Amino acid sequence: MMSTILTLIVLGMVFQGVLAVLDSILDAVSVNSMLKGLPIIGSNLNLIWAYLFVAVTDLGGMGYGASTELLGMGTFGSQLGTAIAILAFIPVGNAAVSALGKGVARLIAFIEKPRRLRTAGFFALSASWPVRQMGADPQAGRPE
Repeated sequence: MMSTILTLIVLGMVFQGVLAVLDSILDAVSVNSMLKGLPIIGSNLNLIWAYLFVAVTDLGGMGYGASTELLGMGTFGSQLGTAIAILAFIPVGNAAVSALGKGVARLIAFIEKPRRLRTAGFFALSASWPVRQMGADPQAGRPE
């Protein structure tokens, strides 16, 4: 199950790359705006490209006990179901990469924090701590 989810996330990322290249090529020949302007095709253009991506790469069913066949339509239904699953997992992949980036940033900050404390020295560190000892002068911040 986890391998199917990971496969769909990776396929969503690969499809985003393919889609970016395809959009830039179609923009270069000024066809992309014309295709997106068509009433039915324009709103479903990503699904069409995803279906063609699945059909060309022969992904078909995902295996691992997961069936992507839609309405008993055989190979076409399986390819269409895989294309819909890839499109559905694009936001999941983006969220996973974002969470991974935040986790790595926090880990780096956690690793760097003791290093900054070691290089600051004891006196720089102790000067920021409030002095509340017996016999300490609160105005001077030092013991008498």
